[in-house]
Parts: sequence; structure tokens; C-alpha cells
Amino acid sequence: MKNMLEIEKRGFLTEEKYNWLLDFLGKNGKDLGIDDKDVVYYIYPDKLLKVVNNLSKQNAKVALKMSKIGEGSAFPETEVFFDQKDFEKMKYILDIVAKPEKVMGGIQKRKNFEYKGCEFAIKWSEAWAFHFEIEKMVSEQSEVKKAEKELHNVTDELGIKILTDEELKEFAKKAEKNSITEAKSFLGKIIEVKIDRAKGTKHPKHDFYYDSNYGFVPNTLSPDGEELDAYVLGVDEAIENFKGKCVAIIHRTNDNDDKLVVIPAEMEDISDEEIRKQTNFQEQYFKSEIIR
Repeated sequence: MKNMLEIEKRGFLTEEKYNWLLDFLGKNGKDLGIDDKDVVYYIYPDKLLKVVNNLSKQNAKVALKMSKIGEGSAFPETEVFFDQKDFEKMKYILDIVAKPEKVMGGIQKRKNFEYKGCEFAIKWSEAWAFHFEIEKMVSEQSEVKKAEKELHNVTDELGIKILTDEELKEFAKKAEKNSITEAKSFLGKIIEVKIDRAKGTKHPKHDFYYDSNYGFVPNTLSPDGEELDAYVLGVDEAIENFKGKCVAIIHRTNDNDDKLVVIPAEMEDISDEEIRKQTNFQEQYFKSEIIR
């Protein structure tokens, strides 16, 4: 395990500039090789946790950055490497215990270079398209300003623009908005639910009626591309909106969709048996487990 300050800057590239940089750094820098990765990001309000399967180097790691993208360029980073064959196991553990606000992930196409004492990553990913990262690692806070100046000098020479913290923060916010909302992040919280299938109404396509109020959490995104769904239990009448406490998640094991279970804030709890009973009208068609 190592603990250093990472000074990292990012910027976007056109495809033409992307190809030019690959050629230029290949001729004038030190080629550190292809570094393609499968990465899952667990996003918190004040930090970023990621698990990385390095497809090129055939290793894996968990890394914790004590800052989010756009919240400054110098921050402590702690990395722990583990056997690549255990990547899915590590990802499974983090999926269960991490409880972030958002989860993002995907393949990064990446080639690394060293140029004038800086490490370059020339990258492509679905979320960021063509872009670069340039960084230096330092061990003391007193070295940060000097390192930042060196990064800017190199990018100015190459004719590429580093994003300001504000620009980076704004883009990261948009990217996160389009990312999957982690259902577990709502456990124990008071949330608002918009009811679009009120109790007693019939499903618009299938032949069953809703025995409980059913809706969604606005401004979220579930793996099926829609808002995160929620059952409102402990309310006898049909309603249009509801604010209550999320006490459980119905995690479907044969469908890419989780359902929140929300009850009145003054209600102490509801048993797994009662959740099964009140949601059976729809959940009977799926295999699932209840997560607390």
C-alpha cells in the first residue's frame, strides 16, 4: 500500500489531436505501454473509490481518492493491489458494502507516456470520449504548486488545454447525472416518491392490479434506463406523492432492476414477510432478495 499526493489535470481532445499526441509522445517521450482498464467508480459527496481491472498489465487494485473530480487537483490517494482473478469478488464485496451515491463504470482505452517528468495518459472512454490526463506524484504539500506549474508548462508547449476546476466539476456533474443511481445509498434516508401507479389501478400492459402504491424517485437513473422505482407500503389509500423512509431494497436477481421499499417516517419498520406479501402482486414474477 502507498499513500502519496497525486497532482492530476485533465482535458478534452479532438480525435485529430488525440492521434497527434499518440504519435508525438511515441517519438519524443518514453512509451509506457497500453494500459486498458475495466473500472468501476463508487462516487461519494467528498471522495471517489474505484476498483480497477487492468486488462493490459493483468493486475487489479482498489484506489481511494480523498476528493471528487473537479474538487481540486492535489489529493491523497491510497491504492491496494490484489490478484486480477479476484476482481469480480472484490467488485461483489464493494457492491454490497460501499453504499455510494452513484456508480459509474466501463472500459477505458488508454496509452501511457512519460514526457519531461510528467506522466501522460492518452485516453478514450464512453463517458469522456477523447481526452488526456497528465499527472505528477509528490510526497509533500509544499511541492504541489511547483508540480502544477510544470504540468501547465508541458500542456502549453503541446497546445492542449487543461480544464479549470469549475469546468471539470461541471462536466463530472453531468456525467454523474447520467450514471446509475445506487439503490443502497437510499437505505435509512427520507426520500420523495412520485406515484405513477396508484393503489387499486391496473397495470397499463399486464393483467394485474396494484395492491400498493408504486412510483419512482425523481432525478435518478436505474440500470433499465428509467428512474429508480419504489413501493410505498403502510399507506392504505391511493396517493400521488409521498415522502417517507427507505427501509429495504428488493433486489431482483433475474432482472436488471432494484425496487426501493418506502414506509411512513413514523412507522418503526416492516418485516420481510410483510414486504413479500404486499409486493407479491408484481414481484411473484421475479426472483429476488431483500436487502436491508
